[in-house]
Amino acid sequence: MAQELARLKAEAGLGLQSVIENMTAGQLASLAIFGTVQTFTEGQRIIVRGDEPDGFYILLSGHVVVAVDDGRVISELGEGDVFGERGLLEGRGLPMTVAVTSADAEVLFMSARSFETLLQTVPAFAWEVWETAGRREFTRRHRSVIESSDARHGRREDSSPASAVE
Repeated sequence: MAQELARLKAEAGLGLQSVIENMTAGQLASLAIFGTVQTFTEGQRIIVRGDEPDGFYILLSGHVVVAVDDGRVISELGEGDVFGERGLLEGRGLPMTVAVTSADAEVLFMSARSFETLLQTVPAFAWEVWETAGRREFTRRHRSVIESSDARHGRREDSSPASAVE
């Protein structure tokens, strides 16, 4: 399944791109003004599935995994990647758990209010956030189709403990 998802992402041009990658120095300064740096340690959960969205996160250093209901890891994120936007954009409980897998991780955290302000005042930020959300939704829908097909054909993805967040 992972190979099929990688193929779909490549075909759709969904390579990894950070929300901050194409921003100017001035736009990046706006992010820094509105955010605070937070540090987390290995195994610590930054976001817990079902919690109300409280803000937007940019991973400055370290690595995290994103897991769904059953603890299955659906994504691994590294420096420059973002998370938390989906709950804020959709206005409902967070659909995943995000946990630190490196020794530690630093994030730039922006409150929901600051996130909304930046969406309204920094067009490049708003564009990249919506583009990221769209790419993730595309991948989520295709993953669902692939999993349904695998289930119908009796195939299962490896569910080893290393691929789950407890």
